[in-house]
Amino acid sequence: MVISWRYHLPRARYIFSQCFDGEIVMRPVPRDYNFSVTHWEYIYLYQTVGFVKAFFQGRC
Repeated sequence: MVISWRYHLPRARYIFSQCFDGEIVMRPVPRDYNFSVTHWEYIYLYQTVGFVKAFFQGRC
């Protein structure tokens, strides 16, 4: 089971699916995200770069 921020779950799912063949259960941390537009832009950029990094790192 993976518990993380809701906006991090897609990247976490990708990374864990590279390492484990079994079932992966993803659960978001229950909270509201009252971020500014600038902060959301930063999060989007950070997660996108993280996906690219995970892609080039390959399997575990």
